Amino acid sequence: MMELVFEWDSEKEQENFIDHGVHFETATNAFYDYFRMERYVISARVAEPFERRIYHGNSEIYGWKRVNP
Repeated sequence: MMELVFEWDSEKEQENFIDHGVHFETATNAFYDYFRMERYVISARVAEPFERRIYHGNSEIYGWKRVNP
């Protein structure tokens, strides 16, 4: 597996932790999730209800593609 390298601004990380309760280092785990789904937009957040329905249903019609089918 390819090793990913992440960089971020420490002030922005602190703001993110205050706003969302998640450190950027923790959020990087999403990129190693075996069951992750990818789309042209990067996002590391809790999925909205309609996104959960896509994930558990027919995702291909919405432009999502399973990384590990």
